[in-house]
Amino acid sequence: EGMAERLTFLFFSGGTALNSYVERLSAASEHIAYCLPISDNGGSTAEIMRVLGGPAIGDIRSRLLRISQTTSCGSMRTLLQHRLPADSEQAKMEWLQIIDGSHVLWTGIKEADVQIVKAYLVHFYYCILRRNPAIVTSDTSAFDFALGSIGNFFFTGARLFFGSLPAAIQLWKYIAAIPETTHVVPAMNTVFSITIGAELSDGTRVIGQNTISHPGSLVDKTHAGQASFGPDVIIQRVFYIDDRAREIVPRPNPTLLALLPVTQTIVYAMGSLFTSIIPCLILPSVGDLISRSPCPKVLLLNGFPDRETTGFTASTFVESIANACRQSLTAVEGVTPAATPSHVLANPPIFLEGPSALRSSNFVTHVLYVEGCKIVVDIERLTTLGIATTAIPASASTRGSATPSFDEDALVAALLSIAATSPLPPPRPSSPTRADPLPAAAAVATATRAVPAFRFTTSTAF
Repeated sequence: EGMAERLTFLFFSGGTALNSYVERLSAASEHIAYCLPISDNGGSTAEIMRVLGGPAIGDIRSRLLRISQTTSCGSMRTLLQHRLPADSEQAKMEWLQIIDGSHVLWTGIKEADVQIVKAYLVHFYYCILRRNPAIVTSDTSAFDFALGSIGNFFFTGARLFFGSLPAAIQLWKYIAAIPETTHVVPAMNTVFSITIGAELSDGTRVIGQNTISHPGSLVDKTHAGQASFGPDVIIQRVFYIDDRAREIVPRPNPTLLALLPVTQTIVYAMGSLFTSIIPCLILPSVGDLISRSPCPKVLLLNGFPDRETTGFTASTFVESIANACRQSLTAVEGVTPAATPSHVLANPPIFLEGPSALRSSNFVTHVLYVEGCKIVVDIERLTTLGIATTAIPASASTRGSATPSFDEDALVAALLSIAATSPLPPPRPSSPTRADPLPAAAAVATATRAVPAFRFTTSTAF
């Protein structure tokens, strides 16, 4: 996928917070990579994983649809962004209308594209009806289509057909004519279901991304000021678990490891720090490659706290990212024996600094924050850590509000300005600028199959 080419930006992000900036970023540079986690276990993703297993697809789907750049796929995006009704029976009826081609959402889509998309939706439905015999569960209830994402169904159908998530991504790049120099990279290339857990400062463990990010009955992740886990209790460490509830250290996506050394600017995007950004950073070799890169490493600070970061200052964000990268430095692929106190090495105390430790500025060099930010930006502390800070104007619609967000043009201009200071040369102009318009079926021949994301060994994780 043109990985010899340099990138302007590599973003670590989730599937939501950065989305509103993607089109502006794409206009500024086609040489961009987005690394996203595949550990979500909520929403329609949870139902897909319950019945079919496999990695979470929601964040990948969200980003791929957002960066689609052809007007001809606008109707396809509308179809794949559609969610079914909340009532299970109504959802099932609408789903059947979609796969038999009678639904109004097919209007405006070219016939060839209709047949391509429908084929993978039908394959998804076939797999549901057949179920996956490898999924060992006592729950044999039928698939619930309520609030199901058609895009999640399409990309899951393609992944199951190819046996490869990267192949499903490449298929959409061909269909939507996404530039080959724009990459959407799952943090891991796996066919397994993997989720995350969090170890809290009081010693409690919380399992599942949805539980970490949406505690109790509250479901609004952006609700400012809500204490997620109790007074003065914060997340100390994030770790992975497999479908057997074993703590594991998965293998990172080789594509991510290949792209990190050739990017002008590494960016930690705004969003859910512990459930979107950090799961990508704790993988083996990622922290090492980030620390070795001479490029700028930019944190886009959230404009307001969420449940994962209540009480955090800007420097706490930085230290959490640095600690995650340090955790990566000691990570060894495999299964962590239950008796191994892996947190002893994996969880350095917050604000760890010293001659024997990589400084936080090895992992974060710049913090961009929005004017009117509701998170305390402790500039003096950041300066002590060797980290530059820049205030970015808020968007007109959020200026003066409780949830300020970056002005798109101002943010992209600031990022391009920082990228221009990188010691790494800029990318060469793309030619052609769009993805090679091969037939979608060519994805089968060109895609590489997924490899297991982890090896079951007797090695300790840290």
